[in-house]
Amino acid sequence: MLNQLRGQLGQVNKRIRNLLGALADGIAGDTELFREKMAGAENERAELIKLIDAQEAQVKEALTPITLDQATIASRHLKLLLHGAPTDLKKRYVRTFVTEIIVGKSEIVISGPKDALAEAVCGEPLTNLAAAAGPVRGLVREWRAGAGEK
Repeated sequence: MLNQLRGQLGQVNKRIRNLLGALADGIAGDTELFREKMAGAENERAELIKLIDAQEAQVKEALTPITLDQATIASRHLKLLLHGAPTDLKKRYVRTFVTEIIVGKSEIVISGPKDALAEAVCGEPLTNLAAAAGPVRGLVREWRAGAGEK
């Protein structure tokens, strides 16, 4: 819509230039009809400029990112809504970050993007969690099963 308004503004500006050119070349005289046409074109131009400014302000506002405080407030509000939501909605929410659930005789395996799952469970970005500050150690002898039995 913004491009369409700019195109219309270009056409109105051209019409105003043509009117002024006709007046300067002596093709049109400074008559009441000429003044009406010129006033109409100038009014249309002013209205288009106002609409373009309003549209640009809306686009600029829409592209402004939210602050961390705003995100925290929205998150708390959404959590409260989710706790009181119907079961069907809760299931659809879980499906957004859980890709697979395998139920076995002795264990249940839930898989999906680990970052999304951790953030959903904790309710905080991973960068705020101390446990996520570094990589998980893969080989530490004391962690092995039966290491203390030898």
